[in-house]
Amino acid sequence: MSKIQVVEPTDDELKNVTLALQKIWDLDYNRLCPDTDYAINLPLARRRDDNTSEKLFGFVTNRAAKIPTYNLFYLLLDNYIPETGIPEKIDKIELNENEQFIKACMQTAPMIYTYKYLKALGKISGDRLDFEKKN
Repeated sequence: MSKIQVVEPTDDELKNVTLALQKIWDLDYNRLCPDTDYAINLPLARRRDDNTSEKLFGFVTNRAAKIPTYNLFYLLLDNYIPETGIPEKIDKIELNENEQFIKACMQTAPMIYTYKYLKALGKISGDRLDFEKKN
């Protein structure tokens, strides 16, 4: 993994949220690239019903498996009940998975920038650990 690029928001980005969002996008070096790292089965994705045995993704390369946030997110997928109205029971393992995912996300350039951006605007106070606890 490459070294995290820590970037301070510019005055222009603080005045224009579109510029700030573009910066967050640009800082996301973990982003997977369509048709290179994955392909979506578009005919399936456009359907209104989801009662199919077809896979949504045509392929996903092993690049995702090398990125900590993707691995930790994958562990979260079995933590939730997809049906509405069914109460979930959360155990210590699931809570730990949530915490590890948030910690990993908070170590990425987009989230470090987001923290710095919100702090510069006075929308949050405290250090990055305080910000992490709010998520």
